Formats: sequence, structure tokens, C-alpha cells
Amino acid sequence: MPIAISVKAANDTAARIEASWEQAARFEDPPSMRSLSYPPHITLAIYDNIEPQRIISTLCRPH
Repeated sequence: MPIAISVKAANDTAARIEASWEQAARFEDPPSMRSLSYPPHITLAIYDNIEPQRIISTLCRPH
């Protein structure tokens, strides 16, 4: 199952992300982000096949 890592925008940056989505939507039929009701976000990575625990342990390890 694919897994994505994304950062959700719930502040002033949300409007900028939504504006970018509106521009990209001109090339889609139908516009994907609006039709799926996704919250404003930036996707950092998409993994087609990875163990969820591997992502969790990587993100939780001290830096």
C-alpha cells in the first residue's frame, strides 16, 4: 500500500498552497485536490512499498 509523508498547512500558508492547487487544476479533469477534499498540504515523499514502522522509527529518532 502506498504511504505518503506530508506537512499539513492550517495557518496563513494554506491560502498560498490552495492558490497553487488552483493553478495546477487548470491542467486536470476533474481537479484532484478539490474533488478529494484534501486539506492544504505539501507532500514530501511517496513510498509504494515500505514498512510503516521504518518510517516511524526514522522520524522519531533523535537528531
